[in-house]
Amino acid sequence: PADTFQEKAEPYMSWATTEYVYLDGELPVVPLTLNDAFPTTRSGFHKTTLLAALRDQRDRETFIDYWLNDHAPRATQRQQEAGALRYVVSISQEPDEPFVGMAEIYFDGAESAHRYFSARERDRLEDWMDPDSTLVLTSQTEMIGIP
Repeated sequence: PADTFQEKAEPYMSWATTEYVYLDGELPVVPLTLNDAFPTTRSGFHKTTLLAALRDQRDRETFIDYWLNDHAPRATQRQQEAGALRYVVSISQEPDEPFVGMAEIYFDGAESAHRYFSARERDRLEDWMDPDSTLVLTSQTEMIGIP
């Protein structure tokens, strides 16, 4: 481990990726209500993370090209319509990693995420992914900022 977070988050494995930001909206800022509103701010969001594993590693470059140049631009438009705030795709720099990449989609709340995923149309991206090894994680996060 290189720092205390890595030490506490064991087992920690670094993962070299290249990040592509498709949607970079602002997270909502809600001032505190029981104390002075500032200098502390508080905001929250719902996050869905997908760790994509491939059925066949021979399709890696084709999958990445499709994800970055076809799927992601179309998905971004639908995400904005549903209320998404941020969409980031990270591609593994190591071809032998178990996951070819990771998608992170941030919404203002669980309702927006549900609206997006309920209306989402299946596309060719899923044809390459291994459904047994691909992981989908959701989280509700609250951020507290002290400027």
